[in-house]
Amino acid sequence: MASEVWTSVLSLTGVALGGGLTALSQRATQRSADRAEERRLREHLDERKAAFMSAARAALSALSGQAS
Repeated sequence: MASEVWTSVLSLTGVALGGGLTALSQRATQRSADRAEERRLREHLDERKAAFMSAARAALSALSGQAS
């Protein structure tokens, strides 16, 4: 009888430990994916900003060329 109780307790402990490790793993994976998405967004915005600034400089250059 005692061995059946210990078997159940150890089994339940294994399930709880496995569940905890799975939760930690999923959390780490999600955080990594979130950081990668933020990095991609930041790079995209930097590219758009650079393109806008380049176009603005070209427009200002064209306007200053017309004024002379």
